Amino acid sequence: MAWIGDRLVSWAEAVLPIEDRGLQFAESVYEVLPVTRGRARLAGPHLERLRSGAISVGVREGVPDDGDLLAIAELLIEREGLDEGLLYLQVTGGVAPRRHLPVEPPSPTLVAYLRAHRFPRDPDVVRGLSAITLPDPRWARCDLKTTMLLPAVLARRTAAAQGAHEALFLGPDDRVLEGAASNVFALASDRLVTPGRSEHMLPGTMRALVHAAAARLDLLVDARDLYRPELLAADEVFLTATSTLALPVLALDGAPIAGGRCGPIVRAIAADLRDHLELE
Repeated sequence: MAWIGDRLVSWAEAVLPIEDRGLQFAESVYEVLPVTRGRARLAGPHLERLRSGAISVGVREGVPDDGDLLAIAELLIEREGLDEGLLYLQVTGGVAPRRHLPVEPPSPTLVAYLRAHRFPRDPDVVRGLSAITLPDPRWARCDLKTTMLLPAVLARRTAAAQGAHEALFLGPDDRVLEGAASNVFALASDRLVTPGRSEHMLPGTMRALVHAAAARLDLLVDARDLYRPELLAADEVFLTATSTLALPVLALDGAPIAGGRCGPIVRAIAADLRDHLELE
């Protein structure tokens, strides 16, 4: 099942017109919420970010209030019988004859659906992942979670061709920004370092949870410029995202991080995130 516009439809009916502005111009914003134990989680920060992005893109009218969105989520979860997975929400610019500025502003369209998904458990964390670095080719408003994801797709394709799982985008002077679909943290002594908020990176919803978990471990968190050599010299490096929670980077551009072994801090933080989502 899926929610399209203002109604629940079968998967076969879940289609958008060819002149939808999300398709034609990537004029759309989206969010992905975790679903655990049959409930949509972290709705507050995700829906706040969806609404903020919709205002910036000009599709605010397509975002229902939080109560209506959660009611749609509950209906989908009930109909699908999903216990663990991901809830996808998208608001497109609506349908109009193709031109950059339509004569009559169309009504935005809401899309929602579920996918089964297994979140990483401790054995997955221990296995970790590898990453490469690439110059950042993206536009200057990466803080907006839009569907203009071609640079991320190409970066992931390049990473896969090199046997890696993720690509990290670098700004000037090897400054680390974020992954193609993740935020970056590095551990140096008793301090976690992560790039500070800017228009060049998406403010991930996991970041606040990592800050809280770090405080419980008596770790300080510095939000500041972070550079590639610091990753290579770090005690631990890990990536966060809604779908993967926290996973360590064991190799970067073919070079091992901290001997290529998963460290205790990322294991503890990943366990904390799983507890928060009632996964264990």
